Amino acid sequence: MKNKKAGFLVLLVIVVIIILIFAKDNSNESKEILRIGAIYDLSGPLASLGEELQKGAILAEEHINARGGVRGQNIKYIFEDSSFIQKNAVSAYNKLVSVEEIDILSVLGAAISLSLKERVENEGILMYSLSTHPDVITNTHHILRHANSAQSDAELMAEDIAGINPKNVATIFMQDDWGFFFNEIFEKHLTELVPGVGYVSVGHNSDENEFRSKIATLLESNPEAFMVASTGAPAGIIIRQLKELGYDGEIYTGVGIVISRDAQNILGEEGLRGVHYQTYPELSPEFQRDYKERFGEEAGLFGVYMYTGTEILAHAIEQVGLDNKKIVDYVKTIGTFEGTYESLNITPQGEIIIPTYIVIGE
Repeated sequence: MKNKKAGFLVLLVIVVIIILIFAKDNSNESKEILRIGAIYDLSGPLASLGEELQKGAILAEEHINARGGVRGQNIKYIFEDSSFIQKNAVSAYNKLVSVEEIDILSVLGAAISLSLKERVENEGILMYSLSTHPDVITNTHHILRHANSAQSDAELMAEDIAGINPKNVATIFMQDDWGFFFNEIFEKHLTELVPGVGYVSVGHNSDENEFRSKIATLLESNPEAFMVASTGAPAGIIIRQLKELGYDGEIYTGVGIVISRDAQNILGEEGLRGVHYQTYPELSPEFQRDYKERFGEEAGLFGVYMYTGTEILAHAIEQVGLDNKKIVDYVKTIGTFEGTYESLNITPQGEIIIPTYIVIGE
């Protein structure tokens, strides 16, 4: 009888231990209620940028959860690939909202953000947009924008070009929401800075790969400065073909080169030599160390932005709870956010500003 009782007690202890283990697992699972959907380009022209943002988000998720999460709840990112195509992004959004039941959405790209703008506003989803177009946050209550600004980018490039006091300037730009806006602001600011300057421009599609005819037409105006407002492979091809056609004036380009591995691979170091291009601040040594420890590779320029972006969201939720409009309203009041790896300024309009500057390829 004693042996039976002892055996029963041992069995009871084992059952209790198993229950406690499952309870712990279920407890951890239930903590993962803060679900952030992310629609990034993971296979298209900006895949390198999308992958860096994805890894920055993963690193922030792991660090924040290790510290106890947000209000005791874990963060969980759910990633979808847009391939930088709007219809793919819409399908991804539908899945994230209806199937994954996300609380917050992170989106890469101006055109994609603009295509989802009305939906997120009507459905009360907080969209954290990694895009340069200022219209993304115009007349909204549920959207934050984290990037440099297309307007400030255009003005920065115009000011740099004005420094050589050119008689004529030519621009080739990508025909999307960002490209049209950039070209409009760039021309306006340049002509204000250099009265009487001649200005010609032409657009191109994102799937073009032959630009010699358009370049030759632009070169007929004998421009002292040539602006390439593009990204992805086209940005690299345009600069390469411009040089192949013997253009010996000054070549300028925005962040389209540094955000695209395709453009960088097409040009190489030699292709960027002498080109005035826009770039971002260097990473902190601490972020480079932690990124390499986690992913076994050198950090690119962009992972830190979604790391800090996640910190901003987590901080706001700690302050006001999981109410999307209150989160956005609170973020607009922060002013300067001191993150783990960087400090960022936030405007009262909800723009988390990334500073940029111009360098000349060596």
